[in-house]
Amino acid sequence: MHISNTDYQRWLADKEKPDATIGCPTPPLNILAHEAEVSHEPLQLLLNSIPDDDCLQWHVEYVVENCVGENSVPDHKRLGLTHAPGESIESSFNTFLETISGFVLFARSPLVFNGCMVTQIASHMASAPAVQLFTVDSDTLEQGCRVRPRFIKPWDPDLLLAHDYIQGAALLDVDLVRQLGGLRPEYGRAAVYDLLLRASTMLCQKQTRHIPVMLFHRLADTPVDHGAENSAVSAFVRKGSENTEVAETSPGYRHIVWLPAEWPRISLIIPTRDQAALLGACLRSLLGRTDYPDFEILLVNNRSVEPATFRLFEMYSRHSNVRIIEHDAPFSFPHINNVAARQASGEILGLINNDVEVMEPGWLKEMAGHALRPEVGAVGAMLLYPDTRIQHAGVVLGMCGTARHADLFEPHDSPGYLGRLRCAQRMSAVTGGCMLTRRELYEKAGGLEEELPVSYNDIDYCLRLREMGKLVIWTPHARLIHHESVSRGDDGSPEKRAQTMKSIAFFKSRWAKWIESDPEYNPNLALEPPGFRLPDAR
Repeated sequence: MHISNTDYQRWLADKEKPDATIGCPTPPLNILAHEAEVSHEPLQLLLNSIPDDDCLQWHVEYVVENCVGENSVPDHKRLGLTHAPGESIESSFNTFLETISGFVLFARSPLVFNGCMVTQIASHMASAPAVQLFTVDSDTLEQGCRVRPRFIKPWDPDLLLAHDYIQGAALLDVDLVRQLGGLRPEYGRAAVYDLLLRASTMLCQKQTRHIPVMLFHRLADTPVDHGAENSAVSAFVRKGSENTEVAETSPGYRHIVWLPAEWPRISLIIPTRDQAALLGACLRSLLGRTDYPDFEILLVNNRSVEPATFRLFEMYSRHSNVRIIEHDAPFSFPHINNVAARQASGEILGLINNDVEVMEPGWLKEMAGHALRPEVGAVGAMLLYPDTRIQHAGVVLGMCGTARHADLFEPHDSPGYLGRLRCAQRMSAVTGGCMLTRRELYEKAGGLEEELPVSYNDIDYCLRLREMGKLVIWTPHARLIHHESVSRGDDGSPEKRAQTMKSIAFFKSRWAKWIESDPEYNPNLALEPPGFRLPDAR
């Protein structure tokens, strides 16, 4: 899925305005470019695209393998020329890195800077002295026209493992690069990608910042080596954990499989009120299609009255790993789950709606693998409508003024914007329709917020985990069908509408800062469903 050129041109005309001069010195930025021999036109375009501002401490180091055309290189105050015959690009860059300070941009393909936005980038860099990695947006210049914008999400090491979504649009602190040992020549075209993977182990979120500005235009596609990328990822995860596997799902995309030493017990909590047909399909799929060694189902009966439901209870109560819990109280999703959680025996809790159906046997291992990572607080799945369109692929805050599911109604096989729907990644929140979380964290966070009896309680829980320093992961490698709230009935009564408005007010009051700016979403993109488009895109 791409942003259309028409929508992008409209966005440029509306949003991108020329900057004023900087006015104060900015951190040095060293642009390391490479060619087999001097290529005059791209080099001149690059130099001309840097504003002539003495406060801008930007330098281009041009590394060439042979000296053909070297005598005609323009004399420019921002240009240095390195002749490196018989030496790998990475080794040449490493040698130069020993002599510089500030930040570095590795230009592995020809590019020119977006001159009218350079000062904004430089000002961001100057205002954040603690940041060691800036990521930026970029596009491509074809026949004088700007196309294929890459509005990338902020720094996300999980997404980076699955796919090189940054593709060189990163400004790295030179001291950090040296501390990491520089580029590793054995990874060739994937050396910068490998460097970013290694940087992810040393950077906390406060040391990274995404600048949502188009810094440069690519003049050609960046060369890639998917085999080298896979090798870099495999080496990286092996060093961090022996219980991890890497599977290439398509060229440039990977599924990182997290395998614990042993699979702990999981308690799946399912609140229900009648709707025996839906519940029966849910239970049959959970028990018949789930490949997981130890899980129990806590079926919480919330005032069911239909005989078919009680016959279902009677049948499934005979299963050794199914328990029926009676809950005679008005519907409150948080209260039901909180009561059931206190009776659960599992190390991991699974919040499951009664209108969910399992599609693939490995879904629970996929989610549990992430949930057992110490840094992870909650894990969500890819949920599809019965017609296989996407119902849930993570939650974007601020959408429609509060929060909404991303990529709603997209085809199940869509790659998503910049391939996101193929990759496990960090989100600010996921739905409680199918969510896993460790019981210790659930208890520490105080469970679900009972002031939010129907809606937003799952998002509220995720945000409390985020404020505890935990990650929220969404994975497309656990897919289930979700009929979405069929069993709860009509939400259109005056009482339910009033409760919804009360919940919205509570949610907005508590999470205003997050709603204003979702840290896992590019602010240039739309806050209307399905998201991942430009505002008012046609």
